[in-house]
Amino acid sequence: WLTPDPDPEALVVLLVAEAYLGVTRGLAIGVGGPRGVRDKLALRAAPPGQFVMALAWWAPAAATAGLIYLAWGAIAGDPEALVTSTVRAASDADRLPTASGIVLILIFVRAGLLTGLGEELLFRGALYGWLRLRLSPAPTVLLTALLFVLEHGVRPVLIPLVLCYGLAAGVVRHRSSSTLTTLTIHVLTDLGLFAAAVALT
Repeated sequence: WLTPDPDPEALVVLLVAEAYLGVTRGLAIGVGGPRGVRDKLALRAAPPGQFVMALAWWAPAAATAGLIYLAWGAIAGDPEALVTSTVRAASDADRLPTASGIVLILIFVRAGLLTGLGEELLFRGALYGWLRLRLSPAPTVLLTALLFVLEHGVRPVLIPLVLCYGLAAGVVRHRSSSTLTTLTIHVLTDLGLFAAAVALT
């Protein structure tokens, strides 16, 4: 990045990673530091059974999204193109073939941690906590899922995946009282999409 002719893809990846890091830092500062992150954003330890429960909600959510895409692909007449466009929209598949080593590392760190951490602290931490003070669990889960879809709505092909994930993550957040459990399934989702992107390239 410090050369006279910087790689524009590297700058984009760096800026996106910094944006997610900025969201995380801003939320942490807003709630008063580590104790607030634990108490107000619910980033705290959970018993092992809560992670099993998170996986038990995540797997059928992923399967449901898969079934929606299969039906959509059958109706559209080209399921393979739909899968490819979904993976491309949800990952850095287009950047991977020409990515330098540092860009690959940044993509992996962002996909494996920064995206999930920023989004979970925002949607299942701050927003869920604020809404839950005012609403019962079901509308809170639904609203956080819909806001999560809205954030990703610039790419309509992602809506089934994001909605199914958002609903499952909301239920997991409610049942576990922890965003560490939702962060776990978010990271699994993002790493799965990263692996799919690598397979495409």
